[in-house]
Amino acid sequence: MSILARVLIIGPIAEDRQVLAQAIFSLGHTVIETSSEKDALLKFKTVRPDLVLLSVGAACPEHFEILDYIKYDVSSHNISVIVISDGADISSIVKSIEMGADDYLTRPVQAPILKAKVNASIEKKLLRDRDENYRNQIELYLEEVKDKNAQVQSLLRVLTHDIANPLTIIQGNISIAHSNFKNKKELSEKYFEKIERATQNIADILQHVRQMQAIESGKLTVKLGPVDIGEAIGDGLFTFKEKLDAKKVSLVVENQLPADRKIMAEKISFSNQVLNNLISNAIKFSAENNIITICAKEVEHNFVQINICDQGIGIPTTLLSNIFMPNKKTSRKGTAGEEGTGFGMPLVKTYIERYGGSIEIKSKTIDEFPDSHGTEVILKLKRAI
Repeated sequence: MSILARVLIIGPIAEDRQVLAQAIFSLGHTVIETSSEKDALLKFKTVRPDLVLLSVGAACPEHFEILDYIKYDVSSHNISVIVISDGADISSIVKSIEMGADDYLTRPVQAPILKAKVNASIEKKLLRDRDENYRNQIELYLEEVKDKNAQVQSLLRVLTHDIANPLTIIQGNISIAHSNFKNKKELSEKYFEKIERATQNIADILQHVRQMQAIESGKLTVKLGPVDIGEAIGDGLFTFKEKLDAKKVSLVVENQLPADRKIMAEKISFSNQVLNNLISNAIKFSAENNIITICAKEVEHNFVQINICDQGIGIPTTLLSNIFMPNKKTSRKGTAGEEGTGFGMPLVKTYIERYGGSIEIKSKTIDEFPDSHGTEVILKLKRAI
């Protein structure tokens, strides 16, 4: 027999247990013996038997409690039980089967019948275990599908809302243009600008969603390599110079890393999706003459920490708790009316986790902390060795 099992023999008489044990040993199974109900209950937790041979009857009435335990204990309910009784004690056999016993034997126990019933009970137990595993896997799969469907539905609701806003702007400005200008060539540049910004906002939303879905589905792989933080920050300064100047916001860099120190990331996504998103947010929620600080330093366990701090209006607690969830509405206008997609921070977190790093956000709102408001984003990334 290829299926080897742990068999627990529970009975008050040592000689009876020994006879049963010898027959079961010959089948290759592991045998554990006990005469105590208390010790038997302990062995259910420590040994986790596959089969129990349980003596029942007038000599051991307390053994019916063991059947109750097996029936109602979640971790033990799949254990097979064969009860052993005197041939004349029909009532104990009937009671045992009604309480969940799988089979029975009568004394004197005949070895061939014992062996056949032991093997059959173990096979049934194995089948029950397999069925339960299959059920658990199916339930887990169905739960995952349910969660995915819920996420998709929530994401669709957010997308519908976020895309509806810029579309309304486009439609409204086209309507105004038609009403106010007989000659279409006289269309004011301000309407073109609003339409252009609205269409760009839609494009940004769709691009962020596509990227997140591509990463999660495995269609977009992130290949890690050494990335120079100084260069990445320099690219960000170049990209946002006009926005910084327009809002009269200063950006200060405090790079405390050795000149040759690099992080493990993917250069393009780290610059374009991670740093650019974080710098853009800092500018967006900063007021005139505010200062944004980017500090990079080494920390413990071969990590590099990047802190991006601003003196902006801060993030309300209700938004902060959902800021990394793409299916939650978190977008809001900046201090100069700048639009957002609400998908930037979930995308940042997705990339940071792909790099093997972590992201944390601390924020104080201007309403609660009028003298010390602002947001700090803390990135921890693996050092390239």
